[in-house]
Amino acid sequence: MKTPKTIDEAVFEILKSSDIENLKEEDPVSFHHSTGRWLRNKWGLWDQNSPLHRAFNAIGIFHGDDMSGIILESSHRILNGLPVDLREQVKYYQKYWLKTGCDMRGNKLKGIMK
Repeated sequence: MKTPKTIDEAVFEILKSSDIENLKEEDPVSFHHSTGRWLRNKWGLWDQNSPLHRAFNAIGIFHGDDMSGIILESSHRILNGLPVDLREQVKYYQKYWLKTGCDMRGNKLKGIMK
């Protein structure tokens, strides 16, 4: 797989992969420690200078786990004929981090959690 520079390219690369049938049938969360880890490490999702990381930053996503989750969830939705709804996926992660008392990078917010 080539290293994508955009979110669309990342989803396209996943849709071309040989493990595609498993992603269609299973919950994308089950891929967090396998395919998700591979995406985070090989595609530079932890590297703030990678084009793909910056593409996610531009839509308000800053944590590598969230990035790989969106790539896998979007691919799963396409395979199953569901709307990708990227805006809703972003909102989900933003709400998640707010509930934890952390910023979007996973850092504790001062004065909220002790």
